[in-house]
Amino acid sequence: MPQVRSSGKIKQYLELIVNVIKFNAAYLDEPVLSGIVKQTCMVTNKGNSEEINKGCLDVLNTVLCYSYLPTECLDYFIAALCRMVNMAHFCQSSWDLMRKLLGTHLGHSTIYTMCCMLQNRRQPIDHELLRGAVFFIGMALWGCKKVPSLKHTASSVLPSFLQVLSTNSYLVGHEVILSVQRLLKKYGKELQYVTWNCILDIMESLLKLFETPVQPTQSGFTQMVANLHEILTTIEELYAHGHYSGCVSRFFKIIELCSTKRPESSVSMLIDYDSQQIHPGKENWLSNMYQLLDKYFRHEHRTVIRVKALTILSFTLSVNKHMHEDDLINNVVLPHLSHIDTDKDPVVRKVAADILICLAQSCSPACFADIIGLLDKLITRPMVAYLTSPHPGMDGSDMLQKLEESHLVDIKTSLLGLVDLFKAKLYTRPSNQCLKLYELLITHMKNQYSSPKEYVSYAAATVRKAILESFLLLRCDSLHRLGFIDKNQEDNQFIFSPYIVCQTSEEDEEDLQPCSPPDQTSSAAFLWSQAALLSYDEIFNMFIDCLEHDKDWQVMECVLVNLPLLLQNKSLVLSTNRNMVDVLCQKLCSMVNDRQLGFPEKLQSVPPGKFTRSDFHTFIFPVLVSLVSYHSYLDKNKQRQLIKCLEFGLVSKCSKICTNSLRICTLEMQDVMMRLLPSVLLQLSKISATVHMAIPVLAFLSSIVRLPKMYANFVEDEYMSVFAIALPYTNPFKFSHYTVSLAHHIIAIWFIRCRMPFRKGFVKFIQKGLKANVLKHFEDNSLSHLNQDSSERGRSATYNEPAFKARRRISSGPGSPLRSQSPPVDDKMSVFHKELTETCTDIMSRYTFANYSAVPQRSQVAEFLLNGGQSQTWIVGNKLITITTSGGAGTKYNSSGVLCDKCMAHYQPQSQPAEPKTPVTPGRRRHRSAFVGRSTSLIDNSKGSIDDIGVQSRLSFNDDMSLEDALEGQDIEVQTGTSLTEHTPKSGFESENLESILC
Repeated sequence: MPQVRSSGKIKQYLELIVNVIKFNAAYLDEPVLSGIVKQTCMVTNKGNSEEINKGCLDVLNTVLCYSYLPTECLDYFIAALCRMVNMAHFCQSSWDLMRKLLGTHLGHSTIYTMCCMLQNRRQPIDHELLRGAVFFIGMALWGCKKVPSLKHTASSVLPSFLQVLSTNSYLVGHEVILSVQRLLKKYGKELQYVTWNCILDIMESLLKLFETPVQPTQSGFTQMVANLHEILTTIEELYAHGHYSGCVSRFFKIIELCSTKRPESSVSMLIDYDSQQIHPGKENWLSNMYQLLDKYFRHEHRTVIRVKALTILSFTLSVNKHMHEDDLINNVVLPHLSHIDTDKDPVVRKVAADILICLAQSCSPACFADIIGLLDKLITRPMVAYLTSPHPGMDGSDMLQKLEESHLVDIKTSLLGLVDLFKAKLYTRPSNQCLKLYELLITHMKNQYSSPKEYVSYAAATVRKAILESFLLLRCDSLHRLGFIDKNQEDNQFIFSPYIVCQTSEEDEEDLQPCSPPDQTSSAAFLWSQAALLSYDEIFNMFIDCLEHDKDWQVMECVLVNLPLLLQNKSLVLSTNRNMVDVLCQKLCSMVNDRQLGFPEKLQSVPPGKFTRSDFHTFIFPVLVSLVSYHSYLDKNKQRQLIKCLEFGLVSKCSKICTNSLRICTLEMQDVMMRLLPSVLLQLSKISATVHMAIPVLAFLSSIVRLPKMYANFVEDEYMSVFAIALPYTNPFKFSHYTVSLAHHIIAIWFIRCRMPFRKGFVKFIQKGLKANVLKHFEDNSLSHLNQDSSERGRSATYNEPAFKARRRISSGPGSPLRSQSPPVDDKMSVFHKELTETCTDIMSRYTFANYSAVPQRSQVAEFLLNGGQSQTWIVGNKLITITTSGGAGTKYNSSGVLCDKCMAHYQPQSQPAEPKTPVTPGRRRHRSAFVGRSTSLIDNSKGSIDDIGVQSRLSFNDDMSLEDALEGQDIEVQTGTSLTEHTPKSGFESENLESILC
């Protein structure tokens, strides 16, 4: 064959040999056949063309198929195939030929021969040969087309794989990785402990191989590393599902060796495994915890892994802090988190802040100072959001800019945690920890309002809202102990701290002194000697700064909603400087009156939709209402501004509470309110009469009339405003019976209280109002009730439903508004309201030109004349007329009261004996008697009455004669009640208030 190869006829020669072996295999001796195989295998070792190599494979295949392969040439045959399998064109044919060989009686010898090749070190290293051997062994024993006749286990060949890795060949190492990968994917659940040890040895050797300085091309090396990590991932999956039977600690040591290149999930599993060795029952557990953080937190850059390490730290602290808290903080936490404020990862800073907050809740005082120092470093950084690249809006018109605030999450977490920590430390000792937290929060708020450009973000607004809300929930008791409202409980129970108190005023200190027994220590003095002092001045200043500088509506809404509740706790509010209440009132009044402040246009984060100025004022008026109770701490100018703002609120959505507050102002701030009352009444007269406003408005008018000082300077217009306000509420079809009765009461009492020269001018106005609001409605209601049957009755012959509905719409249209209102008032209530109107008219008829008592006292002369006389009462129209006869001189001859004084003067008792009494005849002469008429709604017919001196004519609202003409010429004595003047009433007149008869 060497001569043929040199002549260039090797291709034709190989074809000839194939034919010779096919047809003459029985005539070929073993030495001849062995020589042919050896020479053919030697041809494959040379760099030949594909045709020659294919011819060599055909010769070897023919020998194996038509003859037998001599044992002495087995090594040559295997080596040739191992080299040929590295060629892409002959890989499949080489594997097919090897599979045929392995299926013969030489199969086990072939496996043994290839393992010896992998372990042989005496010959020069042929990387392609070794790679082919590894490939054939793996494919034959656990490949997709393994040879069934082979009974070799993986543990019998894997040591050879381990030996071949000592050649430091990346080509061979890559093939070993692929073979092991196929083994684990197919039989990973069935491998035994010995096999796993071999695999782990191979993994360690491969990791060392990758650490050598000589490396292949970048693409090949990258693929090798990816395949290696895929094997480790497969083992992790088997371990997670409980199918891994090898040494766990050894496996995780391998993971630890390549942890920097492992995925995050793999390293997290490694950290979980290492954390099992960190507990007080293990030796050097604190050192292990320190090393874990040092490797996976300090020297790691991946966020998930660093967070996982901090999570292990947090769990260790939660389990062991009761016994080893100081050791963990001093030896682990502080060394690793001392520079957390300079960390570039905001997520890691957030997790670290959570750990520090959790530790600060129960750590020792010495460690508390260090932890708060670390938190102070975190929160002293600016909170400015980054603007992302602008992008068009959804409608395509406006450019939108999104704020990126992910880097502020740690500051937000720290501050929210400090707020919760402040609430908890308020009830624990030592109290200086609570004061330190209070100082941090106040300092941060001052920085936000003093440098607003450094805190432009939604996170900053959220922090402000949380801090302000916590301070707004503070309350104090009579001993000035501070506590928080529990919003989770419906009854808002207060729990006050015995360790923190607020500043007390001099008046409060004087009030506390008499409460203590002379022989015991005062509880307040005890508190002051033991508790720490928290100044509420800075908090109240912060509320004022918020109203002045804050532009975020969510923050301002929180303050405005909670301020009325806070102002109810006067002990806490008055512990501040008294001028602060004055300043707060000034700010709120400016927000209502001063449009140059730009509210609410300049506010951000407003509710969706149109947020008007009126909507904004609905949050301010409740605060102004609460400030009314602090009138003694406001100067006259602020009181005037407060009342003007409440007057402006009468036409807002908060008109009800503003009306009630103005009622309080008339009682508490009379000097200021007296001058502003005319404008308030004018503003009230502009309000529509509604059910919602009925009781507050009428109660306001009823309160003013009890204070003569308030309307001492009223002119006719002011009284007219009062009547104009009250008259619409006399409509019984719109308002309740109580409201209508109260309106009549107010009209009558104001009519009595107004100046006498004005009364005559008010009569027609009141009568016109009563007719429009009461009588006219009764007339319309009666007509609608009479026409109801005929207008709504269906017709049998010409009934048409659409026409019927059309008539109903026409009948209930604008021309008859009263028909669509309340149902008709029944007869009983109709009589009741008509009597109210009659009573009001009757009162005006009595008091238009004079004030006198409805039930006057008799003079001494009248009492003497009528003493013992007979009395009888008659009903004349709407009057009660009582006539009393003279009772005589009261002697024994006149004990029955038959004779008058003039008759007794001519009577001579000495000349005439006593005669029996005779009955009084109807024609007996009667003397002039006194009688008086009274309203049926005021006098009970069953009772006797005493007389007035004169008799008044009948008058009602339906008389033909006018009220002025009816009152002319009447001789009526004038009486001024104590409610009208400060003088003592004259004799003969009743001393009680005139309005008492109306109650």
